[in-house]
Amino acid sequence: MQLTKRELAIFLACNIFSILIGIALTAGFTDTYRIDTPAGNDSPREADDRMREAKAATQERLNVDHYWTASASNTYDGADTGEHRFVTIHEPNTIAAVDESKGVIHTKDVSGIAELFYINENEQDVQITTAGYLNAAASNAMLLTGNQTAAGIKTFSSAPVFSAGFSVGADTDIGNYALTAKSFTSDIATGTAPLTVTSTTVVTNLNADTVDGQHAGAAIGARVATNSVGGALAAAAVYKAECDGEVLMVHHANAGVDDLGYNDASNPPTRLVASYHNPSLSDQWGGFAFTVRKDEYVKLTCSAGAGDFVMYWRPFATGGLVLQ
Repeated sequence: MQLTKRELAIFLACNIFSILIGIALTAGFTDTYRIDTPAGNDSPREADDRMREAKAATQERLNVDHYWTASASNTYDGADTGEHRFVTIHEPNTIAAVDESKGVIHTKDVSGIAELFYINENEQDVQITTAGYLNAAASNAMLLTGNQTAAGIKTFSSAPVFSAGFSVGADTDIGNYALTAKSFTSDIATGTAPLTVTSTTVVTNLNADTVDGQHAGAAIGARVATNSVGGALAAAAVYKAECDGEVLMVHHANAGVDDLGYNDASNPPTRLVASYHNPSLSDQWGGFAFTVRKDEYVKLTCSAGAGDFVMYWRPFATGGLVLQ
C-alpha cells in the first residue's frame, strides 16, 4: 500500500509526537511503553512496529527486579528468565484491605526512612525493620546488644559463657545440678547465716577459720559448777546448752547410789547416755562424763539422800547451761 504525501506527513508527525511524549514519560528506560498507540487513524502497516515496541518496553521494565536477559539475539528464553533478582517496593502505598488467606508486604515512611511492613488478613500492620535492623520489639527476637527482658524458660543446648559476668534479680534454684566456681563470696551482714546446709556429711578439705565462733587453737572453757546465771547446777533440773560442751558428774556417796545422765533434743531429755551405780560400797567416789551438742537438753538424776553430788559444765565455745 502506498501513502500519499499528506498521509505520510500526518504519519511522521504522529510518530515524532509519540516519541517526544514517550521520552518525557520515561524514567530511565530506553523503550517507551505507551498505552495510547497506535492511534485509531494510524496505518495498520505500523502494527508490527508497535508490537515490537511493546515487547521491548515490557522486557526492559520487568528486567528491573526480574532476571530477563537475552539468551540469544532478540530471544529471552533462558531457564532462569522470570526469576527475581530482588524485590523493590515503592512507597507510599495505599492499602485499603487485605483479602482472607492473603498477606501484603509493603513499605512505609518512618522518620524519613522507608521501613518494611507486613499486613495480615486481620489488618494487623507489623513493622519488620527499624533503622537498618530487624524490629526485635515486633518479632520478640533476642538481640546481641542492648537491654531486653526475656520471659519464659530458655534452654541452651550448651553452656552459655558470660564474659562480663551476670546478675540475678530474684532467688534462683538450679535444681538437681552442681554449681562449680573458683570461689564464693557472701556479702550478707552478720545476723543472717550465709549458708544453709541440709546434709550432715563431712566436707573433705574444708578449712574454716572458726567453729561455733571459736578458733581451733582456742582454749576449752573452764569447768564450772554453775548455770548460765550463776546458780548451782543441780540434779533433777533440765538445762539447755548454749554451745557444745561436756557435762561431768562426781559423787562421793555410800552404798545404794544410782546416778543417771540424760541428753537429747527434747525437753525434758529421755535418752540415757551415762550412769553410775554403787550397790554396796560406802565412802566411795564415782561419776561419769558425756558431751552435749549446742541447743540440746541435759538432765542428771541421783538416788535420794546420796551424799555429796556435784555437776560440772565445761564449754567448748562461749555459752553455759540455761535452766529450763
